Amino acid sequence: MTNQATVSTDKNVLLTSARPAVDDGGISMLRLVNIALRRLWLIIGTGGLLGVIALVTGLTSSRTWSSDATFVPQGARAPSTVSSLAAQFGLGGGAAEAGQSPQFYVDLVGTREVLRGVVRSTYTVHTDTGVVTGDLVKLYGIEKKPKNNPENSAMRLLRDNVSASPSVKTGVITLRATTGYPELSAQIVTSFFAQINKFNLVGRQSRATSERKFTEERLNEAQAALTIAEDNMEEFLRSNRESATPSLQLRRERLNRVVATRQQVYTALAQSFEQSKIEELRDTPAITVVDPPVVPMEPNPRGTIAKTAKSLVFGALLGAMLAFLLDYFQRSGGRDSEAFQEFVALSRGAFNRPFRARKK
Repeated sequence: MTNQATVSTDKNVLLTSARPAVDDGGISMLRLVNIALRRLWLIIGTGGLLGVIALVTGLTSSRTWSSDATFVPQGARAPSTVSSLAAQFGLGGGAAEAGQSPQFYVDLVGTREVLRGVVRSTYTVHTDTGVVTGDLVKLYGIEKKPKNNPENSAMRLLRDNVSASPSVKTGVITLRATTGYPELSAQIVTSFFAQINKFNLVGRQSRATSERKFTEERLNEAQAALTIAEDNMEEFLRSNRESATPSLQLRRERLNRVVATRQQVYTALAQSFEQSKIEELRDTPAITVVDPPVVPMEPNPRGTIAKTAKSLVFGALLGAMLAFLLDYFQRSGGRDSEAFQEFVALSRGAFNRPFRARKK
């Protein structure tokens, strides 16, 4: 009996030792739930704190107004005769037409030249303290400092508050300006239209001036060549008034062709010269406003509810992460553990390394 009991006890010991040991320090779903329940107030408090901060920030933030407008660039005109002639002489005439794409005007909105013109324009805004008139440096309240260029600061702020987007299907461009005053938003969009038209007008007139000068030089050369051809024809007719031999007829036809060809070139250049003078003085807008800017009646939504909800979720996740770190820190031995002492040493070394490099 005693031997049988001893054998049974040994079997139980062997079976018990053969079972896999349970790792209490492992990560499991149940353990995560337990940690969350144990640190529930930390998770709720962190999420609630960030949510309250987002709610207060949203409710106390300044209201903004946006004004939208749409426009389309005018279609590129057909290449003129002078453009064709310029292309023959190696002076490309298609560069002007390439700048008529919608993407060109979208990029033009963000250029320094256009932004500078919009910043320097004069605006009138009704505020709580009265009517304020001035440029954007004044209306933005940018202070002049020795190391600060207020105009550049206003340009950067304006670039952040203005957007332009083209429609792929129709080519219509939407321009939007957002400021703290509804009147100012609409006036800024109007100022952008004026600066875009000014940029196009100056560029178009500059191209027309170059074309006029080029055409005028070619016109003088064509007139001189035509005069020489006509003089040769006149001399031939005077010297061979009654001759009708085949060789003289062939020479007469050749001179007629030369005169006709040079007459055509001269006529084409004369027409292009007059067209260039017209384009040089043309001041028609380069864009067509489809939907003009209007003063917005309602401010933009602050998005307080969405921001608060996101902050609550983010705060809860942050609180859960802190709870897990605290639990791991307590289980690993706290401040007296070897891992914590190594962490402190490595942190101090990483923090002091840049200062040591500067001292050297």
